[in-house]
Amino acid sequence: IESNYSNLEISKNGKYGIISKFNGLIKLVNFKNNKLIRLIKLNEIPTSICFNSNSNEDSIFVISFNKKILEINLNSNDENNNSSNGNLITSWSKINSNNLPQSFINLSGQCYKMFTTNTIDEETKSEKSRLWCFGHDWVAFFDITGATNTNITTATTTTKKRTRNGSMSKTETPIISSNSSNPDEFSKSFWSTKKYKNLLYVNKISNDELVVVERPISDINTTPAFNLSKINL
Repeated sequence: IESNYSNLEISKNGKYGIISKFNGLIKLVNFKNNKLIRLIKLNEIPTSICFNSNSNEDSIFVISFNKKILEINLNSNDENNNSSNGNLITSWSKINSNNLPQSFINLSGQCYKMFTTNTIDEETKSEKSRLWCFGHDWVAFFDITGATNTNITTATTTTKKRTRNGSMSKTETPIISSNSSNPDEFSKSFWSTKKYKNLLYVNKISNDELVVVERPISDINTTPAFNLSKINL
């Protein structure tokens, strides 16, 4: 019995397609030889998949319903187009996938979407590659620079309060800059914030700017504070 598909992603270079199913199965479509290759089967539902632009899209990031992140090597197939488990998981994933910060695991709800950015620090001229994730009311990133062996468990979380009415200006689109004026923040291996509410969409405008779209509070149906049934005597 075929399971329904949960994700479909196509690489920008046109080499690969990735499909995942609700039963945890992830397959690679190789457009160069028109082969369909089984990569891995997770024990959880894959909620988002993205190609790693830092690896020339030769690897993908997968996040499960309970926020476990794996980086999978797409060049780990043998002559029979079967994935080789020894090389399937990248060095970054082997170090960090089972050691994600608890503050990230504890973020509410599932991850809606992931994407990667590559940014150049204007002062140091060093390149920073990041994996971005967002959920219902949070945005986070992980440092994935090169084949980094950085242990991301030394993480920090930022929580910011909003205005009393809980809304942002209707005339402005919230923008997060990946370039920080604070060099300590720019070197962080993990960062997250819960300053948003009811996120609909987060993605990159360029490698150093993101667009964040929230659902207006006025569009959300709310019930009265005291919604009690009336009894006539």
